[in-house]
Amino acid sequence: MISIRLQGKPTNLTIIQIYAPTTEAEESTIDDFYMDLQQILDDVPKKDAILIIGDWNATVGETAVPGIVGKFGLGKCNEAGERLLDFCQENHMIITNTCFQQPKRRLYTWTTPNEQHRNHIDYILCNRRWKSSITSIKTRPGADCGTDHELLLACFRIKLKQHHKSTQTAKPDLRNIPYKYKIGAKCSQALDQFMRRNNEVMLHELAKKLCNQCKLTVFTSTISRYLNRLQYENCLPLNTSMLIQEHKEC
Repeated sequence: MISIRLQGKPTNLTIIQIYAPTTEAEESTIDDFYMDLQQILDDVPKKDAILIIGDWNATVGETAVPGIVGKFGLGKCNEAGERLLDFCQENHMIITNTCFQQPKRRLYTWTTPNEQHRNHIDYILCNRRWKSSITSIKTRPGADCGTDHELLLACFRIKLKQHHKSTQTAKPDLRNIPYKYKIGAKCSQALDQFMRRNNEVMLHELAKKLCNQCKLTVFTSTISRYLNRLQYENCLPLNTSMLIQEHKEC
C-alpha cells in the first residue's frame, strides 16, 4: 500500500493505492491487509476527500447496495466482495465505478489468461461525502499497460492548491538603525534644507551656518560629498538656482 496527500480546494485529497490478497490467500493474510488499510485510513484527516484505488481481488456483483454499491456492477458477489462491502460500510465509503452506466466492455477490469472470462475486480472507493466530485469512471480496453488488467480512469473534480513564491521583501526595522547612521541622515537632511534656503558660499561657511542655525556639527568632507552629488565642486555659487520651484518654497 502507498498513500499520497495533495493540497486542494475546497479540501485536501488523499489517495491510497492498494493490492488486496487473492481469494486463495490465508484468512490471516486477508485480516492483516484490512487491518493495515484501516490504520492508514484512521490517520487521514476526517475532512479530506479520500480515494482508495487498486486491485481488490473481489467481486461485489451487480446487485445495488444503498450507499455502497451502485446499479452497474458485474457478476455475483463472492466472499471477498462481502468483506469489501463490510469495510465500505464501516468507513462510509462507496464503490464509485459501480455508479456509472457504461457498456459492459467499459466495466470489466480483468481478463483471465485464457481470455475466456472477464471480471470486475478493480474498484475506486470514495468517501460518500465527496462522491459527487467524481463525474465519470470507465475502463479503456486495449490500452497498452503491460498487464492483464484494463486501464481504469476516473474524472475527479477538485481544484488543487497553487503555491506562489512570495515577491514581498521584508520591511526594514527603522527602530534598529545604528546611531551613527541616524546622525548622518539627520545632518544630510539639515544640510539639504539649509542649502534650499541659502544659495551661497564656501564649505567652511556652510559648516559654520549649520552649526549656528541648526545646532549640528557637520564636517566639510560631508558637505563636499553632498555638493559633488549635485555636481558642484567645493562651493555653492551665489547665483545658483539650486532646486525646482516646489523645493524653493520649503
